[in-house]
Amino acid sequence: MKLTQHVNFPLQFSFKPEYLSDDLALEEKTGYEQQRRHIYQLYAFILHEGKTPNEGHYFAIVYHNNGWLKYDDESVSRVKDPQTYLRKAYVLFYYRKWLIH
Repeated sequence: MKLTQHVNFPLQFSFKPEYLSDDLALEEKTGYEQQRRHIYQLYAFILHEGKTPNEGHYFAIVYHNNGWLKYDDESVSRVKDPQTYLRKAYVLFYYRKWLIH
């Protein structure tokens, strides 16, 4: 079954320390770590075009060298606004980084 309802996905987000594992929460609460926190940055997502997961076509949008690229079989093209594709994302990939404040 494929969901067709719209779900918002952010390009970047963070968790409150109470939602993190004990190790990550402690890092964010102690010593020098009080000045920084983890954020999660979207770097890629997979999309599916078709009525069911068993039929249709998959392709990926990936952030690379300060821009978004669309990988579609043997074709690679630039994407100006990833938000237009993000509305139909099937799988999202985030990486964790430090935000210093």
